[in-house]
Amino acid sequence: MIAEILTKEKIKVARNNIFDFIRYDVSAFFKNIFLFRKELLHFRNWDFEHNLSLLKKSLELTAKSITFYSNEIEEDKINRLLKLHETIDAIEYYIESKHFDDLDKQGLKCPKMYTVDNENNFSELKFEEDTENYFGKLEKFEEDNWHKIWKLIDENMRGWWN
Repeated sequence: MIAEILTKEKIKVARNNIFDFIRYDVSAFFKNIFLFRKELLHFRNWDFEHNLSLLKKSLELTAKSITFYSNEIEEDKINRLLKLHETIDAIEYYIESKHFDDLDKQGLKCPKMYTVDNENNFSELKFEEDTENYFGKLEKFEEDNWHKIWKLIDENMRGWWN
């Protein structure tokens, strides 16, 4: 008698678990596929910029959720959203290589390259002008932005969801 009741109860629990899995988890899976469709379409596991684009999209969705559904004090919400958008902008700056635009604004143009045949009949790429200044500043822009992204994430991420 008790074994029969326990068996029926186990079947009922298993049925409920399966229903919950189909109702909530599978639907959330397809919703996430839809939300991240562009990022997933372009995702390549060997290129870290695609990982950054997934993080960026996730932060955009978090910001949207906080904007519409958060019931916290407005001033706190605004501060949280400002930090979120600052991080999103820094990631976008890095992904889209906007540091080239900053160098152009400073009057530094990308050095022109040309090919030269060497004595072994191989072609070499040479630059028309000195490149140390340009590429040194470019590397500094990239490195500074990279550190900015992770500093923003490290200092603020836990507070975005609490």
